[in-house]
Amino acid sequence: MLGLNIQESRVYQEIVADTKLEIVPGLLAKGLTLEEIAQLLKLPIEQVRQAAQPKP
Repeated sequence: MLGLNIQESRVYQEIVADTKLEIVPGLLAKGLTLEEIAQLLKLPIEQVRQAAQPKP
């Protein structure tokens, strides 16, 4: 193989981060706090706050 690891690619990392952010509203609806979600998803609290904002 060429020594490529898909999980280390920028595209893969972006997809994983986007997917995590998409589930934030659902986790909030289940009663989790922003801090709990950030810890669970291993994301910065500011990213979680932004994902929790309603889309215009």
